[in-house]
Amino acid sequence: MRAFDWLLSAPSRLRLPLLAALAVAGGCAMPTGGEPLGRTSEAATVCAAGSIVQGVDVSVYQGTVNWTDVKAAGIDFAIARISDGSDLDTDFASNWTGMKSAGLVRGAYQYFEPGENPTTQANIVISAVGVLGAGDLPVTADMETTGSQTPATIAANLQTWAAAVKAGTGKTPMIYTAEGYWDSDVASTAFAADPLWVANWGVTCPELATGWSSWSIWQYSDSGTVSGISGAVDLDEYNGTLAQLQSFAGGGATSSDGGAAPYYAAQYVSQSWPLASTAWTMTTCQTTAATLTLKNVGTTAWDSNTRIATTQPRDRVSLFADSTWVSGNRAAQVTGTVAPGDTFEFKFDFHAPPTAGTYTEYFGVVEDGVAWFSDPGQGGPPDTDLEANIDVTAGATNCTADPGVPDGGSHADGDGGTTTGDGGDAGKTTGDAAAGSDGGVMPGDAAVGEESGKAPPGDAAPQSPSHEGGGCSATGAGSGLGAAGWALMVVALVAARRRRGGALSSCCPPGSSRSALPLRTHRAWSSGRSRCT
Repeated sequence: MRAFDWLLSAPSRLRLPLLAALAVAGGCAMPTGGEPLGRTSEAATVCAAGSIVQGVDVSVYQGTVNWTDVKAAGIDFAIARISDGSDLDTDFASNWTGMKSAGLVRGAYQYFEPGENPTTQANIVISAVGVLGAGDLPVTADMETTGSQTPATIAANLQTWAAAVKAGTGKTPMIYTAEGYWDSDVASTAFAADPLWVANWGVTCPELATGWSSWSIWQYSDSGTVSGISGAVDLDEYNGTLAQLQSFAGGGATSSDGGAAPYYAAQYVSQSWPLASTAWTMTTCQTTAATLTLKNVGTTAWDSNTRIATTQPRDRVSLFADSTWVSGNRAAQVTGTVAPGDTFEFKFDFHAPPTAGTYTEYFGVVEDGVAWFSDPGQGGPPDTDLEANIDVTAGATNCTADPGVPDGGSHADGDGGTTTGDGGDAGKTTGDAAAGSDGGVMPGDAAVGEESGKAPPGDAAPQSPSHEGGGCSATGAGSGLGAAGWALMVVALVAARRRRGGALSSCCPPGSSRSALPLRTHRAWSSGRSRCT
């Protein structure tokens, strides 16, 4: 009923297009000769600059959404309603967490009521989303109604709201509106520097309200169909690449072509073994299950190429690898995806070598084929920040290194090429010389491939290289095994051990023909349809 009250109070030039839209929504046919429906002026029409990213916006009127299916349908961002003024949307909390869990860039909007207290409305927003993080779009003010207020009052109340929301969430809000509403009922250019989410359905390119020369998001349809969402849903597109969208939603490095570069960063949460300040004791050939939990504090989702990898130097084959590892120099990898802000528990085993001694090992995080998290422009951790300090004491006799280390394939360094060590030879041994700059590879008679997990026969027992700066140091008599029993132990990585007790370094993340004036799109006002977000 409120929608019809509002319709009667609308400017006379808008009533016919709005009545036409209502008639279509109600299943009635209505002639639309002459100017396209909803085209109220010759406003500036601005097309996307190039690449676009698909999104949706929802509210309680979409019911329960399966966000995993939405993501699988090719949707990369979604925006959910917090409230209509002070009237809370009962599905917001589940949508807010569901979008993030599915790996979507997420956003939130509030249907702004100009006749209600703007500070009260802003506090509802802040309470709902808190300080926005990486992967969170700025909150949007949905500007569609007058609340019987004058343009000057609407603009002033919106300014109050925007200042409070920026202070509370940490990001300048976005404005959702349509030219036909804004130019007549707000008539302000004071928000022209704020990101614009323009609503204009069924046109090739949207018309912009006065003051804006570009748009960030365009709501181009109110009747889309997307897997995971029952009924019709609003369809949106972001004006840019996915990397630029991710940067818009949380910051990140800028590439040479002006786009946003992927920003990888991990923050230490917990581990199952002692901190490196306390030696961890294992016996020879002992196998111990381990976990390392990290939080994604970057702007890019983790995937199966996100791995715990040996460092000091990078890519060394570990003496502690076993069949649970991805390969000799990759302890574990992500399963599924880990969205920015989420945590992941890496699971793998440590299999102690058959030689007693003291081993100091480091590892880092890598997005294979893209970058190490410690590379310039990324967010860490540093290659020396995760450390394992392990005392291997004599235990089992005549034991051997675990022969079941899988071959995880060629791993890529930060430049997208094949793996190379930092100052070494990627953890390989050639003849009698130890590879790597820090002596972290056990010498032997035969060459050992980086991921072979096995060595050719030979007679020389491994020596005891220094462990300063990484690698391993084994002390004590050899077991008398030949090189075949030692080759798997080409270098030492004791995956994941926090060197000090503090938090892990995270750095800063930081077409068509129909045209309708999309006012009231975020309210349930259409007769004959169950949607309307």
